[in-house]
This record gives sequence, C-alpha cells and structure tokens, in this order.
Amino acid sequence: MFYCPGGFNYEKMSTTSKLMMKVFIKTLKAKKNKTAEDEVMIKMISSSYDISDIKYIEPILECLNEGN
Repeated sequence: MFYCPGGFNYEKMSTTSKLMMKVFIKTLKAKKNKTAEDEVMIKMISSSYDISDIKYIEPILECLNEGN
C-alpha cells in the first residue's frame, strides 16, 4: 500500500462540484462537537492546495523495479 497525497484545485472543478464542496464545508462548519480531524478537513478543503511531492513516487518505483 502506498500513500500519495495530492491536492485540491477549485479552479479546475466544475460549477456543480464547487457547489457540492461549499455545501459540504458548510455542513462540517455547522457540526456540533467537531473533532480535530473535522477542523483540519475544513481548513484543507476551504481553498485550493497542492501537497504532492516526487518523494511519494519513489517507493512505488522501487517496488515496480523489484518485480523485474
């Protein structure tokens, strides 16, 4: 199993997807007794971000090379 974080780009989303995300964010913000994970999610999906890094691909390449 590999962990490959990516990002979130509102500029490339369709209007429908943007609207659904806004509703989801409002729902999370309105939630009573928010967990720390909820707060992080709200912060992360409130705007576009990119946390991709080439270092996440290296273990995948190593695994593929071992199979040859």
